[in-house]
Amino acid sequence: GGGRAAAEPSPLARSESMASIVSASSNASSTAGRPSQHAASAIAATIASDFGLEARVMVLGVKKMGWVKFIGPTHLGDGTYIGVELSGADAAENGEHSGTVDGTKYFKCKRGHGVLVPASKVSWRGRKVSTVLKSAQR
Repeated sequence: GGGRAAAEPSPLARSESMASIVSASSNASSTAGRPSQHAASAIAATIASDFGLEARVMVLGVKKMGWVKFIGPTHLGDGTYIGVELSGADAAENGEHSGTVDGTKYFKCKRGHGVLVPASKVSWRGRKVSTVLKSAQR
């Protein structure tokens, strides 16, 4: 006669409990006076599924490649801004900071490799990111 082992929680029960842990930890990280990570991630969630954090982009103007590290509102102006960590041998010559601007930390990267620019100043796969964002919100 084969006895049964102790019942394990169903996969659904495990995923629900994990979701509540993730939800609780993400809600606790909001800081007054700064764009919350939650707000930035909500914006990122509305973007086309293959564009987002860590996407490879071109920063127009300096014509340098880099990786997206931040997508969201800033104190610099209206609209969506893109934080980019520039890459390449001369990235530090074109970068402006390490992701912290005027005392507000938007993202983290190597010192002198970061830029924070309006979405219209960034190109992804030949399209301005501002256009990509607008089409994703429809």
